[in-house]
Order: sequence, then structure tokens, then C-alpha cells
Amino acid sequence: MFDFLNLKIEEELLIESKDAKACYEFAKAHKNADRVKLGKIVILSKDPEVNFLFARDVEGADTLSHGMVVVTSKNPELNFKFAKEVPNADIRMHG
Repeated sequence: MFDFLNLKIEEELLIESKDAKACYEFAKAHKNADRVKLGKIVILSKDPEVNFLFARDVEGADTLSHGMVVVTSKNPELNFKFAKEVPNADIRMHG
């Protein structure tokens, strides 16, 4: 129980910090993390690289929203990687 409370406190501190990379790392490392809340911080960061990583590596990620950040970046290499490596990616959107 104590570990669970520590996990939730650490998670809330990360969400408040709005550190997209740290939220990604936390969601990837902890299966009990609130991936929706952490994913929203990543999406709001508009960092295409971290959004790609989150969509690729975090089970249950909102691939459409993370993908839109990557599309908006207009980075052809990252869009190609997203289409190729992210499960359930909208390949046409990244084409």
C-alpha cells in the first residue's frame, strides 16, 4: 500500500511539473500509472519526439492525438517512423 501511495504522489508531482519526457518515462516504467493524464501532458507539450516515443512505447496511448502532434511538426523522418513503428498508427495521416 505504501508503494502505491508513493507512486501516486510521484505521478502527481510529475503531472504538475509538466515535464513531458519525465511523464513518458514514468508511464513507460509503471504499469499502474495513469497513462491518460501523463499522455495529456505529453500531447500538450507539442514535442513531436516525445509524442512519438509515448505512442510507440506506452500501452494504451492515444495514438491519434500523439500522431497529430507528429504530423503538425512536418518532420518527414519522424512521420515515417511513427507510421512504421507505432501500433494502430493512421498510416495515411503520416504519409
